[in-house]
Amino acid sequence: MFKKNPNQYFYRHNEPGEEQWLHDWSDEEKSLFLKIANEHGCGDKWGLFATYIPHRLLSSSHIEEWTDI
Repeated sequence: MFKKNPNQYFYRHNEPGEEQWLHDWSDEEKSLFLKIANEHGCGDKWGLFATYIPHRLLSSSHIEEWTDI
């Protein structure tokens, strides 16, 4: 299934069959992001990090926004 490594795949794609949400992040999603960041840390594996947040990709613009918190 993966022609790239999983981190590269999930940086650009959702789980197969999962709809991508493009609207603003909800307060619940923001809380989930912070919870995951506190539990697992923030490094260079943003694709794998994104697998914990359903329907979302973590583009570089999101990463810059969130890592400023």
